Amino acid sequence: LLPGEDRRRAELLPDLTDALYPIGEVKRMEGIIQEGTELARAQGDRALESRMLLRSLYFRSYTDPTSRFEAGLAELERVVPELEALGDERVVAEGWLMLGQFRQWLGRMALSEEALERGISLAERAGLQRKKEDALARLCWGIEEGPTPAEQALDRLDQVLRRARGSRYVEAEVLASRARICAMLGRFEEARDAAARAKAIFEELGLVVPFAAVATLTY
Repeated sequence: LLPGEDRRRAELLPDLTDALYPIGEVKRMEGIIQEGTELARAQGDRALESRMLLRSLYFRSYTDPTSRFEAGLAELERVVPELEALGDERVVAEGWLMLGQFRQWLGRMALSEEALERGISLAERAGLQRKKEDALARLCWGIEEGPTPAEQALDRLDQVLRRARGSRYVEAEVLASRARICAMLGRFEEARDAAARAKAIFEELGLVVPFAAVATLTY
């Protein structure tokens, strides 16, 4: 393990935070976010501090019962232009992707997709493969829950899968959304098959949170 004062450790903390949530290690996230924020301030690293701020907003949205998505969105809409001024594509990409997620939570699907696509483009340029995959997974949810007619939604999910270029994680998210849409269309056997395949992939990857979300679909 790298010592706390090692700059390389600080650089890894945002990615560590991201890895903890889908495997259910929510309590550890809080400590890592606090450590990363303190290290960033001590080192005068504005980019790292901004990356930890984004993760703090995300963490609070899931764990603080007093937190409101509207407040988080307002803070993101204020912060993202400031992130762009830093000139770090990683930070800007993460800001746009988080903005897309909060907009989606509030049902603003068109604005959400716009932000997610901008974030995906920036993530590709910055080499943030996992962030790109997270955004593609989030697009699946928007396609499923948004105004797209069900048959067209299935076609759009196929497009997302092609963009994923072999990502098993995105494949599982596509299958989970396909399962729910097929169920809406009354195609129950197809829905059960897609849900079972999604569940198997999430289990294989050790992603307990998305696994739990799709597990009930197999009944």
